[in-house]
This record gives sequence, structure tokens and C-alpha cells, in this order.
Amino acid sequence: DEQGRINPSLIPSLDDHSIVLLQAGNVNSGAFDPIDEVANLVKDTGAWLHVDAAFGGWVRACHSRSFLTRGMERADSWALDCHKWMNVTHDSAIAICRRPDSISEMFGVQAAYLVQGSLREPNHYTPELSRRARGIEIWATLKHLGKDGFNDLVERTCNHAKYIAEELEKLGFEILNEVVINQVVATMDDDKIDDFITTVQKSGKTWFGPTYWKGRKAFRISISSHATKKNDVDIALSAIKEAIS
Repeated sequence: DEQGRINPSLIPSLDDHSIVLLQAGNVNSGAFDPIDEVANLVKDTGAWLHVDAAFGGWVRACHSRSFLTRGMERADSWALDCHKWMNVTHDSAIAICRRPDSISEMFGVQAAYLVQGSLREPNHYTPELSRRARGIEIWATLKHLGKDGFNDLVERTCNHAKYIAEELEKLGFEILNEVVINQVVATMDDDKIDDFITTVQKSGKTWFGPTYWKGRKAFRISISSHATKKNDVDIALSAIKEAIS
């Protein structure tokens, strides 16, 4: 639809050879596919339902916005990036699968020099045979923030996005998306937008990049840092005002 959400009525007949991919947070608009509705269609067909929740999945922890992810728990698998809204270092992500045997069958490695024990072998559940211990910083962040901390992080950054969208409209920009989480897609005259984005980037006060939305040239703002305060948003807005003056 106009926000990038899938239309469930257009999904064809499904069987056990089908994979249905849904978005929990469109990379531009931030919109969520109707996961629960699609899960009803997938149920009992044998199809695999996957949810790309790279950044939007963290909305699940936000009291006022968790409804956007309704039905995500019904998926066969879903993925989360931890180096985005969770704010841990690159690269870090989580893949969760309802059927663990499917992962071990895909990634499991057998070799003469690899001793197989009776305990769970971590390398059977990841593409890499050797990797750094990404889970430690994920655990530490979850332990430090807890449920209330994550709720505050998501709520605060989403409110920042709504505020910046309102201020951009006052400056004459057109907002192209419904600001439901931390994403803002805005545009201006096509012949001015490239120079505008370059000027803002060179200011050193803030950074955002270009994108295309529904065939229109635009720019995309994503607010996800735990350190961002309203004063930082105002500094970003001041750079935008200077760039159009």
C-alpha cells in the first residue's frame, strides 16, 4: 500500500513449498505488515512465515507501540539486528527459529578434525565456524536496560521522530510516511534536494541520506541512538534550517 505494507488479499495460494516474508518496520516508512492477519492465511498451509524485524522488532518492547508487532510470535522465524536500536557494536544480530533442526541441518559442519560432543554445538547454528562472542554485549545491554529501559529507549526515539516530522512540515517539507516509529521520510523540490542533503551532511551537525519512496526522490531520517536528546534533535533542525536559508 502507500506505506509499503503487504496486501494480504493479494497473497496467492500457499503450500509447503512457499515462503512468506514480512516486514516489521519498512526500511523507509517504518510501516509494519499486518503480521497477525497474514499468519492466519499461512496457518495449516505448510508454508514458512519469516519476519524481517531487523530494527522494527524492538517495538515489541514498547508499551504504546507493541501492537504493531502483533502476531510476530506466530512466525516460523524472525531476525533482529542488535547494532541498530539496541545500540551494540557492529556487527550483531539474532535469528530466532521455531524449528531448531532446520538451522542445524543447514549450518551443521562435520569434519574429521571437529570433535562432536553430546552438548549443543554452537557452530551448528551459525554460518561461521569461528566467531567473536557477540552474545556477551547483547546480554549486558539487556541486563542493564531491562524491560523499562527498552520501553523508554523506543518511546523516546519514536517521539523524537514525530517531533522532527512536525517541525519539517512547518519548514515547508512534505512528509511522505505515517510516522509510526522512529523513521521519517521527507521531500522537497527534486532539483534542490541533492544540494540540500549535501549541505546538511557537510555541516557536521547531523547526517541523513537520500532515498526514493514511491518513485519520488526523498531523504530518510532514522533516530535510534540511546544518547539522542531533544537538544540534539533541535541541533539537527538548525542545520536543516541553515541549509534551506
